[in-house]
Amino acid sequence: MKWFLVYVGLTLGGEGVQAFKLTEADSMENCFVERELALVNMGSQDGYPLEGSQLVCLYAKEEND
Repeated sequence: MKWFLVYVGLTLGGEGVQAFKLTEADSMENCFVERELALVNMGSQDGYPLEGSQLVCLYAKEEND
């Protein structure tokens, strides 16, 4: 089982969406830890993503699960 931390953000003017994988984790809890670290690195001071962005933990089942 794998969890992926994905960044989603609106481009300038809200015309488009940008999304990419930031990291992988072996559990939901570890993905949330990575999310908190990424928020700090993005400059968040209140635990929320910056305006126009979001960090999402997504689950992907592996072939052998």
